[in-house]
Amino acid sequence: MNHPAPSPVSRRLVLFPARDSSATRRRKGLLVGLVLLAALCLGWPVYPWFGGIYPLILGLPLSFVWAIFWLLVVFLGLVWLYCSEGGSEGGSEGREEPRGE
Repeated sequence: MNHPAPSPVSRRLVLFPARDSSATRRRKGLLVGLVLLAALCLGWPVYPWFGGIYPLILGLPLSFVWAIFWLLVVFLGLVWLYCSEGGSEGGSEGREEPRGE
C-alpha cells in the first residue's frame, strides 16, 4: 500500500516554535497578553463600567468607543509584531522588484 509522504505543514497551533529567538518569544508573549487583556476589557468584569450611552464621544456612545479603542489597540499590536520581525521569516524572498523604465 502506498502511503502519502508526510506533509511539512504542521497540523497544530505552535505559538513559540523552538527556532524562535528569546526576543521573538517575548514579543509574541506580549501580544498574547495584550489580546487577553482586550478580551478581559470587552467582557464582564470591565465592560459594564463602560457600557453606558453617555458621555457621547464624537457623537458615539461610550460603549462603542470602548470597543473600537480595544480593536485598534490589538490591531496596532499586530502591526508592531509584524514590523518587529523584520524579514526574519523570508520577507521579500520570491518577490520581484518593480522595474523603472
